[in-house]
Amino acid sequence: MMHGWVMEKLTAGDLAVVRGACRSGDLRVDAQRVRRL
Repeated sequence: MMHGWVMEKLTAGDLAVVRGACRSGDLRVDAQRVRRL
């Protein structure tokens, strides 16, 4: 998966949200947030 370029653009706070979404299994919402950034 393309997580390399995503992490470069995400801040520490955003990355925490991404990890939380991954744990919840809500990857679809996570993908939408990343696209907005």
